Amino acid sequence: MTVKTMVVGTEAALLAALRAASGETEIQLRPGLYDSFIIANINPTAKVTITSFDPSNRAVIDTLFVNDSSNLTFEDLYFHDVTPAGPQLRIMRSHDITVVDSEFAGNIDASNLNDASGLQMTDSNRISILNNDFHDLTFTTLALRSNNLVFAGNVVTKVREGMDFSDVDHVIIDRNSFSAFQPMLTGPAPDHPDAIQFWTSASRGSTDVEITNNSFMFGNHVPIQGIFIRSELGDAARHSDFLIANNVYQGQSRHGITLWDTDGGQITGNTVVSAPKGGTGYYLDPAINTQNTRGVEVDHNVSAMMFSVRDTGRMAHDNVDAWDNQTGVGVKYADLFGKTPTSTAVASDFLVKAGSVADLLDAGFAPLTRPGDRGGFSELPYERYQDMLDFAPATYHIP
Repeated sequence: MTVKTMVVGTEAALLAALRAASGETEIQLRPGLYDSFIIANINPTAKVTITSFDPSNRAVIDTLFVNDSSNLTFEDLYFHDVTPAGPQLRIMRSHDITVVDSEFAGNIDASNLNDASGLQMTDSNRISILNNDFHDLTFTTLALRSNNLVFAGNVVTKVREGMDFSDVDHVIIDRNSFSAFQPMLTGPAPDHPDAIQFWTSASRGSTDVEITNNSFMFGNHVPIQGIFIRSELGDAARHSDFLIANNVYQGQSRHGITLWDTDGGQITGNTVVSAPKGGTGYYLDPAINTQNTRGVEVDHNVSAMMFSVRDTGRMAHDNVDAWDNQTGVGVKYADLFGKTPTSTAVASDFLVKAGSVADLLDAGFAPLTRPGDRGGFSELPYERYQDMLDFAPATYHIP
């Protein structure tokens, strides 16, 4: 199939090109600033890609709303809003929207008080956020009342809050990298920073969620929570069917992986270890925490601590108790990983040592060798998600 190409240089010309698109089309944006505009009621029958004309001098988008639209891909763009206001990209009541190989940034400076937010989606379906770079932002992404979502291959640094979700179903969060957060921890309303958080805002929880193969490296930083899942409404709005597999967290918050108020799920093959300051002062050794869950399995993990509170039917087996700085109990890191990870550790530092107790139990974070295996950071075909989103064959990669 021949892809039509159109080149435009203004917001008005872009909107005209979108309305005129027929068949698969690529609209290339000339270098420059595209300032605060709305794409509404654009529903082509074939995919339309909006990308930069010159990859070495990408088009800059200040703020973009995508409302009641579909079959759009935003590729190789620079979302850059220096105003500490709402999200740079807002998707509402739309479906089949992809954002790939793009960058989201606020003010690139030392302050964490003057940044915009990245991306928000509401009441939308079949949204994929792939291979993007998020940095210098208030929050990275916020997904509300949406379904069939993929967040994969994204790099998140220098933000106050990571990825937040509420009232969502059928979600894959895979192979994202989180590090160097910069939350605001002082003042009357300090941040409560999480890399990945699920909460409730209405009368229902979230269901059918896979959180896999993500890296949370907070070794030289303030306490940042890794994966935090709870319902503010408790039993009135429970989550269900969460898979949390093959993630690696190094940090100094008790909530390395926390799953509360959830029916059905598995926490398997994760590594949760303390940063050098963990267990000293207000820094804590991280843990895998379950509370008020029903029928959750916790297996083949490596963690400094594990807590279970008011769980029903919880099954735990083949886990490894890693070193706990506070109690001085557990298998020492050098015996698990062949080294003692430092404050500047990377995910590969936490691959288990051959012959260690973790290796013998097949526990902890493991490298991926082929699609469908548990673990790692390497190329993964979109085909893995085709059953849900029908992607065309392609690959993405985390460096």
